[in-house]
Amino acid sequence: MTCYTGDFSGTLSPAAEIEKLEFFPYSRKAESSTVDHLILEDLKEKGWIS
Repeated sequence: MTCYTGDFSGTLSPAAEIEKLEFFPYSRKAESSTVDHLILEDLKEKGWIS
């Protein structure tokens, strides 16, 4: 997984091989994979997510 940051204006929508976009808070971490847990923990420790 690669995480990017940046400013965006407009509407995000899935395209090509991306079937669905979904944003969820840290509190839903249990719904993600083990690798995602490590990434989410790192992002939370850095203060990039809450």
